Parts: sequence; structure tokens; C-alpha cells
Amino acid sequence: MTITHRISLSNLMPKLQRFDLLIAGIPLGVLLVILVLHVQPPAGQFALGNLDIDIQSVFGLIAFILLLSGMIVAAAYGIARFLQSSTGSPVEGEPAVTAGHNSATWFRRHIFIHVVLIVLLASIATLIAYYYVSNENDIYFYDYAQYQDRVAYEASVLASFPQAPVTNPIRFLRDLWFSSEYDYSNYHAVLPAFFMLVLGNSRLVYILSSVCFYLIPYLLVCGALAVKLIRGQPRLVFWSTAFLGLLVSATWLPTLRGYPDSGSAALVGLGILAYLHDRQLRHKWQFVVMGMGMALAVLFRRHFLYDVIAIFFVMGVQIVWDALPVVRFQPREAVRGVLVRGVRVGLLGISMLVFLAFLGAPFLRRLLTTNFNQLYVSYERGVGQNLVFFVSHYGYLAVVAITVALIIGLRTKLLARPAAFALIVFQLYVVIQWVLVVKQLGFHYTAHFTLGIILGLAVCLWLLIDRLADWQRGVGLLIFTAFIAFNFWAGLSPEDVMMGAVSYSKRYDLIEIPEPTPNSAGREWFARNSPPLIRHDYEAMEGLVRFFQTEAEPDSVVYLAASSILLSGNHLWHTMRIMERSSAVGAREIISADTPTIDSTGFYPISELIRSDYVVITNPMQYHLDADDHDILRVVLDIFQQGWLFAQDFERLPMQIRLEDDVIVEVYKRKQATSYDTALKTFRAMQDAVGTPPGINPLWINLNAAQETITENSDGVYTLSGGMTDNLYFLFRDRIDQAVQLTGRWPLTQCGSLSILLTGDEPEADVLIPVETSDAARDFSVELTPSSGSANLILVLTPTNGETCPYSLQELSVRG
Repeated sequence: MTITHRISLSNLMPKLQRFDLLIAGIPLGVLLVILVLHVQPPAGQFALGNLDIDIQSVFGLIAFILLLSGMIVAAAYGIARFLQSSTGSPVEGEPAVTAGHNSATWFRRHIFIHVVLIVLLASIATLIAYYYVSNENDIYFYDYAQYQDRVAYEASVLASFPQAPVTNPIRFLRDLWFSSEYDYSNYHAVLPAFFMLVLGNSRLVYILSSVCFYLIPYLLVCGALAVKLIRGQPRLVFWSTAFLGLLVSATWLPTLRGYPDSGSAALVGLGILAYLHDRQLRHKWQFVVMGMGMALAVLFRRHFLYDVIAIFFVMGVQIVWDALPVVRFQPREAVRGVLVRGVRVGLLGISMLVFLAFLGAPFLRRLLTTNFNQLYVSYERGVGQNLVFFVSHYGYLAVVAITVALIIGLRTKLLARPAAFALIVFQLYVVIQWVLVVKQLGFHYTAHFTLGIILGLAVCLWLLIDRLADWQRGVGLLIFTAFIAFNFWAGLSPEDVMMGAVSYSKRYDLIEIPEPTPNSAGREWFARNSPPLIRHDYEAMEGLVRFFQTEAEPDSVVYLAASSILLSGNHLWHTMRIMERSSAVGAREIISADTPTIDSTGFYPISELIRSDYVVITNPMQYHLDADDHDILRVVLDIFQQGWLFAQDFERLPMQIRLEDDVIVEVYKRKQATSYDTALKTFRAMQDAVGTPPGINPLWINLNAAQETITENSDGVYTLSGGMTDNLYFLFRDRIDQAVQLTGRWPLTQCGSLSILLTGDEPEADVLIPVETSDAARDFSVELTPSSGSANLILVLTPTNGETCPYSLQELSVRG
């Protein structure tokens, strides 16, 4: 007689506690091995046939292989434990384990199965990434290259640890912490840096590292969420969803373009998964996992704060929804339940804030002091354009099929209703929030919606398996598989499979959809095509870079009036890196003037133009948003193409460079300094031409060739500082048309004199007012009244002698 019993998780855990610690310690231990063996290995080489093998590379490669192996084993173990806890039995639908079976043997066997499937998933992902990147020939720029550059920097910092074992790690952590304040933090770069440390800083290595550390975990989290959502055999649901997600082109697009957004999406998914484990948040570990996961998701990529808000919204809605059936019969119990769960949600919010403060307090400071909606208003688009743009990445057919499948799944009880409720509310809230509040377009923002698409396709798959029988199921699965494969190829193929070879622009990736053509009928039903990036004018770009390397002085200031997918300062910088075969770390800038291009995030570029030795313009204008959002870029082209007074200080060079799409690049070289009078007239004409002031609009304008420092201390109160050799002129931004009070502090009277110049439209109306101060009273207050109409208010700093003297004009304010 055979006695059978089921193995429960509680019976299994005591036998695996030591194994837990071993598995958890593998990745951390191997990271340390990489640092120790790669950056401080035994010196020397050895011969293998005709090859000289570097010992450092061998040790680094061995440590790298160990790291991957440890990650795979740890992931497989975690999956096995998750599936075990999800069912209460080894695998739902499988025979019970007999008494003669050893529980540890059973568990190791299932870990081995998951190891094989992870390796298969990673192998397919590696082949896809390799094929796509190998078909590219592009000059990566800005966001396409920004994240890779930061990984290269972190890899260089890791490599420097042995030179200063104490100070360099501290510097590493400090820089990481402060980077959270910037638009691009370095948190995403830490793990991929180990790839670059061993395998080099090529584009392929960076993309594969993102696949390993971010894309694969994201797919595994999608599989885990599917187990919570779909009633079926957990192991089959898990792995079918993970492999299905691999064949959604939008899953790939952020990673293939160089964005680490899959990492943030994985962390958000992990937070949802922890919440679905117990929607009442009765486990302490939920506060740690969810708090840290959501904090890191935001620190990785700031825009995932909207997903975090959506998670809290879901928890609030579910608390109210769960209380509705109870409040009618047991009102006190319902109120008590709402309060208890509300307090737990509040504690979760505190937990997240604690992790944010610990890992990125500078981010919190900036979040509280910056109006991001106003800052990025130029990027906002209408509701219809948003919906069409994001749906196009999946295809109308996929979205319609998912909607129908969710309705049928809820009616047939294929879906676990609590999980379905939470996930549907989460995704709907994200969509509504994005199209009504954020209103920004970008292929990388699909990461907010791809989770819902992957889970929806998984529901479609399991609905076919559950509702159809015999030959109908086979036909349904065949059609479904053919659609998924075709849709995937339509999204990432080098040529559009429905329209053939098309004139592709990376601009479509960012904010646009290609205009319909006669042969594009029905194209919108499938995923939009985002092929490998190919550029055909590299030699022309190389010629432009070589000109500035050979003709311009090393300290020359170059202003480039262009910001498109075709030409920008970042393009030239990365072209130079390719030419010099250098990394991003320590590379020299070619475009050395700060060149604002977008109205909502830019400023009047008069100071930068005044100190520029070269100005580069294009015909036609190169921009990446709507033309109306680039007035501060257009005005620079107008200065030279329309022959403003300022342009007379430059000469047009005979060189002319032609880029793709018949874009002509022209270079102007300075032949004489710009007078303050010309600078003043140019600024006023620039104000009139731009119209609505740009987003960054300081009250004081530097009209000097020297790069002086203008700091706003508080609202309307400034400090002007720098080194004074010749006369310096600072213009108050607005014309004075009534009596005002100018106050400030001039503590360095021995450095030079301070005067106030009021100028009108006629030169004879100029009024120069000296400002008298003494050592005893360094503060000054002067009442100014324009003689007629309006006047320009200019501060004139005159040095005592020809030697450079540091100055600081403090507490400067103008009050009406």
C-alpha cells in the first residue's frame, strides 16, 4: 500500500533555510569576485597556441560567468518558491508527492527546470538584441546614448576602487546619491557597469546588460502577475506569459533604444505583485518590498512616479470597494476595516518616503521645488494624439482582442477577480492619467502600458485553451501564434513588412506617427514599425567634427543652433568619440556654449551668443518638437539669415556641409567683439521675436563676452559675481516704465566702481548714475525714474585698474 501526502510550504521551509541564504548570497558574492579578480588579478599573460591570453581578462570572464550563473540559479529558486506558495502544492494538476520521494530532491528538480527555461528565455532575448543592434549604423545621441554613457562612467569608477579602497567607494556612493536630483540619475547604471567592466563599453554590451538586468526580470514579473490573474496551471501560466511578453515589440523598444525603463517597470510590477499577495497588507515584508521597489522605480526613471501614484489609487479604491458589501449590515465593522487598511496604506507611503529620503533625498528636494508640468509644457499633446500614438505601438487588433478577452475572462471566471480588479483599475488609471494629465509622447513611455498588454495577451491565450476544444483549440492557437509572430516582426523588422522600404525617421519614435500613404491601408491594425537605426551621412558629420578639431582653438566657444534627430551638439560629441575610439568618460566637448532649444525649458541665448567664437546654423531649421515650441531656436537662425546687426560681427565661412534630408549646415566665425549696445538691441529684438517668454527667464541678463555668474537667491533677489578686467554690463530684463527702487550690496569698492545706466530709444536720453558706498555702509538703495516712456536699466561695473579683480554684487533687487 502506497501512502501519499502533499508537501506544504511550511513543511518545506525549515529544510531549505540554509539553501535560501546560499542562493541569496550568490549574486552579491560574485559581484565582489568581479571587483577583486578583474581589477586586481595576478599580473601577466600566458600563451595558448598562437594567442597571448591576458590573465586579467580570463579572471574577469570567469567572474562574469559566475555572476550570470548565480543570477540564473537565484531567479530559478525564487520562481520555484513563488509557484509553490501560489498553489499550496508542488504544481497544480500534478500528482501528489509520495512518501518515498525526498522533498529536497523534488524542489531541486523543479529548480533545474526553471534554470533551463530561464536560459532559453535569455538566449532568445540575446539573439533578438544581437540581431537588432548588429543591423544598426547610427550616431547615438542624447537619450539614445545618455544612459550608456552613465554606465561607462560607473564602470570607470568601479575600476578605480583598488587605487583608493576607502575613498573611491565612498565617492561612488556619494555621486550616486546626488545624481538622484538630476533628470538622469545613475542608479540604473550600477548593475550594467559590471558588464562593461568585464566586456567593454560597446553598444552591444550595454544593450545586452540592459536585457540581462532589466528586461528579463521584467518578463519574469509579468509571468508572476499572470499567475495571480489567471486561473490555470501556475507553471504553464508563468512561462507562457514570460515568453509571450518577449514577442511584444513594445516590450523591446525602450531597451533597444538604450533606455533602462524596463527596470523601473519591473520594480513597479514587483510592488503590485507584493500587494496582490495580501491586499490587506498584513505582512511586514510587504512594506519593505513595496516601499523600496517603488522608491527605486522612481529613482531609476522619474516618470514612473505616475505609476506609483496609480498603485496607491488602486489600494484606496479597493479599500472602499471591499467595504461596500459590509457597510450596509455592519457599518462599524466596515468603518473599522477602512481605517485599519487606510493606516496600513499610509504606513506604506511613509515606508516609500523613507527609502526615497535614504536613497535620493536630492530628488525629493527637487520634486518639492520644481513645477515639472510647467517645465515640460512644450512636450504636451492632445488626448487623441496620445491615444493614437500609444495604441499604434501595439496595433488596434491587439488592443481590441485584449478588451474582448478581458470581458469574456471575467464572465467565465477564468480570471481571479480580486487580482483582475486591481490590475484593470491600475492600467485604466495610468492610461487616463497619462492622456489627461501628463500628455507627453515618447516610445519609452509605452513601458507604462506594456504590462497590461502582455497580461491581456496572456488572457487571450488561456481563454483559447480554456474555452475551445479539440480541433478548434488547435486552429485558435495557430491563428494566435501567427498573429503574435507577425505583429512582433512588423514592429522591429528592418523594413516595414506591410509597406516595404519606407523613408523612416527617428522622429516617429519620439512624438509622431508616419503620415498615411496609399499603400498603408490597414497598417494601423498591427504594431508600428521601429526598425534598427541607420544613418547614411556619417562622413559629413565626421567632416564637421574634424573642422572644429583642426581649425578652432581648444578654448573656442561654439554655438550650434540645431536640436533634431539629425543634428545636435550631442551628435557631434558622440561622433568625435567614434572617431577617437574613446569612451564617454573625460571626452572633450565640441559644442561648448549652452544652447537652449525648447521654449518651456530654455532661456534667451543672448549671453551664449555674445561669447561664441563660432555659430553653426542649419537650413531648414532642425527641431524635434512642433516648430512653435522652438522659438528660441528659430530666433538664432533669423539673426544670421535675416542679417541682424549682431550678425555683422561674424563672417560666413565658405564651407558647406550637406546632411541627410538635404539639410545644409553653415558655419559663421566671429571677426570682432560684440559691443554692449549691439547686445542690448539684439536682446530686445530677440524678446519681440520670441513673444511668450521661455521657461527659464532670469531678471538679469549678462551682456558681456565673459561668462559671469548670475544666481537667484530668492524671488527677485540676485547675486552677480565673477572676475572683472574690463567694463561689465548687466541688463535688467524688463523695461522700466515707472519709478522703481534698486537695492543691493557692493562690498568690494576697492575692486572698481558701480554705476547705473538708464537708456532710452534715443542716445541723448542716456543717464549714468554713480553708486556711492563706503566701508561703513556697503548697502545701497537708489530710486530710479525714467525721464520719458520706458528705459533700459543697466548696471555698469568699471574696474579700478587693468588687473582682474573678483567681485560680488549681492542682494540685488528691483521693486516697483
